[in-house]
Amino acid sequence: MKRILFVVFVLTTSYSVNSQIRRGISPYRFVPDIYIGTEIGPNVYFSEDFSVYGLKGSFGLTESVFFGYNFMEFLGVRALGSFSNMNWPDVRYGTNVKFSTLSMSVEVLVNLSNYFDRYNLDRPFDFSLFTGFGFINREKATFQSNYGGLIWDGGIIANYRLNYMLDINASLTGHIVGDNFNEFLIGLSIEGYPAIKIGLTYHIR
Repeated sequence: MKRILFVVFVLTTSYSVNSQIRRGISPYRFVPDIYIGTEIGPNVYFSEDFSVYGLKGSFGLTESVFFGYNFMEFLGVRALGSFSNMNWPDVRYGTNVKFSTLSMSVEVLVNLSNYFDRYNLDRPFDFSLFTGFGFINREKATFQSNYGGLIWDGGIIANYRLNYMLDINASLTGHIVGDNFNEFLIGLSIEGYPAIKIGLTYHIR
């Protein structure tokens, strides 16, 4: 993750708002753009008996990288790859199960700021909703076997624009997986983990 942040930093240091204006970037004229980014933040695992174990001991960490394309003022797509370290307090045996996951998703994003207002790169904040599907793999760890299955993502992103190229982004994401994700098939028919992440987005304009 440190390497990714360093690469993003190097790519953006040669740019400024003045240089962007000289290149002819208009803040009110939409041009399709490609972007890359990274984000990191805590997750909380929800599963059977969450009412018993609660938040204590169920926090983990999720790191993500993404590559996206905005093809309309308010509509875009992105590919998201995430690595998560997770914790599950197994109340059956009084143990805290630690494991990691790797997921890949394709998501559709709707920029609410551009949808309800006009496209404007001089606006400091943009808010977007997103949803998508993908595949997740959980390592075996102390389970009987590893797990592979579908994952659903959805949430909201807030972008604070530092300049025409670089944003600080914060997101609240909900991830939903199958009931046998933790090999405990009682109660909930699905399981999931929300994550709150912060990071950087670099636009290639």
